[in-house]
Amino acid sequence: MLNIVRNQALEAAKKRLHLSFSQARQYSQCSLAYRFKYLEARPAESVSVNLLFGKAVHDACADFNFSLIEGKPMDVAEVERRFEQAFTNHISEEKTPISFKKDDMACLMAKGKAMARLFAERPRQNKVIYVEHPILVPFNHPRTGDYMLDLFGIVDWAELTPD
Repeated sequence: MLNIVRNQALEAAKKRLHLSFSQARQYSQCSLAYRFKYLEARPAESVSVNLLFGKAVHDACADFNFSLIEGKPMDVAEVERRFEQAFTNHISEEKTPISFKKDDMACLMAKGKAMARLFAERPRQNKVIYVEHPILVPFNHPRTGDYMLDLFGIVDWAELTPD
């Protein structure tokens, strides 16, 4: 479910001139790296295992939040299993060489399950109303008001407070 929603939002954004937060951050940190990645679409030499780890944690937490919206909250063991499955999938599907810095797979798997467990067990007072919600905001020239491009993003989740 998560990938379907995310992919639909990404496909819709690709059809319009847009700038994502990640692109803007990359450009501000290193314009040459931005050029290589986004303009020239050069392949990366390697991908950090931490990126794949973060994606898997994100996926497990999003799946849990979807379960809350659907009124069928996952139990903790299922959220841990979702992390394990997502991490394994991200690792096996990665075509670029994966770089490891400090932790090995077993350590990362244990840390990821612990993070997913903590997320699922945290007390909740608010109601989750959106998960992986795309936003597209027109960005106009500050002086002329002419349309320039769209600012695109995906909100991880939004909650409604009781008051």
